[in-house]
Amino acid sequence: MDLEPSIHIGITYVRGLASVLQAIKAGSKQACSVKIDTAGMEVRWEDESKTLQSLVFLKPELFRQYTCPSVRKFGLQFSLLLDTLGVFASIPGNLEVSYPGPNGELVCEMRDESSGVTACTYARLSSLEVPPCCDLEDYWEEPASYFLTQGSQLKEVVEDLEWPSGAVEVLMSQQPPRLVLSAAGTAGKLEVELPTSEMSGFHCAGPEARFSYKYKSMRAAFCNLPNTKEFGSVSTKVTIDGNGMLKATHVISLQQGPAQQQQQQQQQQ
Repeated sequence: MDLEPSIHIGITYVRGLASVLQAIKAGSKQACSVKIDTAGMEVRWEDESKTLQSLVFLKPELFRQYTCPSVRKFGLQFSLLLDTLGVFASIPGNLEVSYPGPNGELVCEMRDESSGVTACTYARLSSLEVPPCCDLEDYWEEPASYFLTQGSQLKEVVEDLEWPSGAVEVLMSQQPPRLVLSAAGTAGKLEVELPTSEMSGFHCAGPEARFSYKYKSMRAAFCNLPNTKEFGSVSTKVTIDGNGMLKATHVISLQQGPAQQQQQQQQQQ
């Protein structure tokens, strides 16, 4: 029997949380690890190849309620978590999440009183053992190069680079400052240069940084971002260490975008 104090989290914008987690795009049968402590909630997933990791970190301020008296770690089937959030996202009201339940499960509950009659919807997600996962940051090597730009721009570029059917090469140079993404394969070659003058930040640690990545990994890193019309713009920082390890950091707002706000106003009318 688990004698540790329970965790209670209140979520107002369920659809936003589901969309942020969707950006991980893990395999349907794969498990993710969940860590909840006073610093926030962390959801981590690792590809079977051990060469790709995704992590979503949510600060306590993003939640309507956040009670976490102790550190909790558990595993969940990722697709089951997304499907459950998708169901609750279609119901008006606040989602209440607690852990552990009577059988060590994650309990989700929502009450809808909009019709004058209280309707309660709940789900219980069986927890799993925390999947083994090493932190790739432990292998990070300085010096690192980086650039900051809009996530939607990188998403469009990476989607275009699917056509050549080859690996994606990232080229950065100091003088002149340049950023070029290209791919070459059986279908041909495509090269896209992004203007560094229009970026929020650009730094190349050496005269030149040139590394290649599997298209599958690049697509997973950049092509599953939430719709900007619903959640506003996404700011993306791409950092590449001295050995070519690439880290993409997406800053996504969980506040409702213009389209969602308009839809909510129409429903209230």
